[in-house]
Amino acid sequence: MSVLTRIAWLAIAGGLVVTVAAVIWWAVFYDNILGEGTQASLRQAFSCLYSNRGVCGFIPGMTRASGRLAYSPSLFWLGVCLLLSGMAMRLLVARRA
Repeated sequence: MSVLTRIAWLAIAGGLVVTVAAVIWWAVFYDNILGEGTQASLRQAFSCLYSNRGVCGFIPGMTRASGRLAYSPSLFWLGVCLLLSGMAMRLLVARRA
């Protein structure tokens, strides 16, 4: 197994771990924000998984202002980029063989 193949598999594995961690963090954060007494669901906060525009930027901003750790879509995008980079490397290695 070449070094590039190992790096590709590490990037894929790391990307999966980081993306799953981001989804869990998003779900926990917005579930706590929405609370159990509201009619809202995580489905309504889905765009906040990958974006920080509008309400998705306001809520974490207010949370940070109160001194608490807020969800950031940057972690999600880091995981996706790692995953796609690893997949691209795997394709390149497979084409060269």
